[in-house]
Amino acid sequence: MKSKTINFLKAQGHRITPVRERIIEIFINAEYPLNAKQILDLFKRDKIKVHRATVYREIEFFLSNELIHPVYLGQESISYEINKQEHHHHFVCEKCGKVIDVNPIGVEKELEKFENLFRKEQGIKIKRHALKFFGFCKKCQK
Repeated sequence: MKSKTINFLKAQGHRITPVRERIIEIFINAEYPLNAKQILDLFKRDKIKVHRATVYREIEFFLSNELIHPVYLGQESISYEINKQEHHHHFVCEKCGKVIDVNPIGVEKELEKFENLFRKEQGIKIKRHALKFFGFCKKCQK
């Protein structure tokens, strides 16, 4: 996926800087959505110096090229994750902040039915939806 993303950006005429390449790797390898501070912490962990403004600029760059999308997890800061082909939802632990991808079979079809009904009733256009579950993960229930 990394080479595919890099090739896409190069085809659009964009440069691939070391910071940009590292952020691509971070998003590809992330197990959950990340906010800017978490990305900065990963750079620090790897002893790579990068300015906070650069990370925010790169996030905006990836958003504008539709390579990542925002994920609102009920926290103060916005998290982001790489755009994948499959649509999914999230569970957020209210104690430790752990995020788990949720993709229950059949839920999307039911949500589509609801969207269609809601769209017709209200005369609106829905671009996308996001479903979040909040509670406590296995570890935090103990």
